[in-house]
Amino acid sequence: MWKNTNRIIFLHGFAKNEKRNISSKEAVALQIAAQSFFTTTDEQVIQLLQSEGFREVVLDEQGTG
Repeated sequence: MWKNTNRIIFLHGFAKNEKRNISSKEAVALQIAAQSFFTTTDEQVIQLLQSEGFREVVLDEQGTG
């Protein structure tokens, strides 16, 4: 997960009953992927959301999805 003042980006989610944890290889890959989001512009986020692999979760006033 990566967070700045405006957005939180979940890089990998899984059900704990299906997998105990990520592997060290997966952790390294996710850290590399997370680095790319540090300089992502709003325009780039919009483009990512229009692609197949990304989706937006909007929180309500109580901070829940």
